[in-house]
This record gives sequence, structure tokens and C-alpha cells, in this order.
Amino acid sequence: MWRQPTCYELNLVRRLLSANFQGSEALGKQLDNCAVKTLDDEGSFKFKINATCTKAIVKGRVPVEVEYSDQPSDESLTEERIMAPKVRLLLHVINGFLNELEIYKDDGTAIRKRPTPDLININSN
Repeated sequence: MWRQPTCYELNLVRRLLSANFQGSEALGKQLDNCAVKTLDDEGSFKFKINATCTKAIVKGRVPVEVEYSDQPSDESLTEERIMAPKVRLLLHVINGFLNELEIYKDDGTAIRKRPTPDLININSN
């Protein structure tokens, strides 16, 4: 069922768009005129963009991908923490329009720490 995106979902996508890649500004404007529907228990969701939105010019289907550790956030860098599976967020764009925010954990187990904008480290290239 299509619905308005939550503040959480909007903030998560805006954090990904802060990577400032080619097309990120147009994609950000698409967020103002979209609906979403949840795809899975991990929180992935699909976008339905208003037809009047401007098409974004991006390089590739996934213009931004980020990851974070699903381990407890203590300060120690133990081997277990370094080798722990990562949670990945991929922003899919098809034909210049937001299509999906895919969220998954490398090993397929349940995600323990829900992705939040503060967990996402955007590395500029």
C-alpha cells in the first residue's frame, strides 16, 4: 500500500543524498512529491514519484551506497567488531527517478541497529 514517507524515511534518504553526487539535487526534489511502500522487514522501501518531477541525471543505477556496523557501539576495535557483517543501504535510481532504498545485512541475519542518519558515514570521493 502506497503512503506518505515518514520523517525517518525522508531523513535517511536526505542523508544519502548529502553525498552530493551528480543528480542528487534533482533526486532531493523528487522526495517532495513521492509516495513509498515498505518492501521487507529490514525497512527497504519503494518510491512512487510524481510524474511532474524533473528527471535526475545520475551515473549508474546505484549512485550512492553506504554501510555501517551492526555491532554494539563501544569504542574498542576488536577483530570481531572489524570483521562483523555490515548493514548496507543502496539508493536505486531508474531512468532518472528514485526507485528504491534497499537495506540489508551482509550475512542475511536480522538487523540489530536500525539505520539512522547519524550511523551513516558519507565519504566524499
